[in-house]
Amino acid sequence: MVLCDREFDSILVFQTLSNHNMNYLISKRIYSTEREMIERMEENGQKVVVESASVHVETGSNSMQFLYAPSTSGEGTTSEFEPLSTL
Repeated sequence: MVLCDREFDSILVFQTLSNHNMNYLISKRIYSTEREMIERMEENGQKVVVESASVHVETGSNSMQFLYAPSTSGEGTTSEFEPLSTL
């Protein structure tokens, strides 16, 4: 299992880890899609959500999951949730 912070949230990193058949957990950068999911979670009173997706890389596409869970850092974050990508 490879654990990465959000600076490693890129297709090239996904591709490299996929090429080596590695499982990974990477903090996602928060864009509008992630922010919308976090808002829906807050509206529905959900603490944890797993969302399936796929990432398209050189060798095809790989299934992945986004795990939305409460953030453990309280340092000026705009949300209490942290989206993570996993494979």
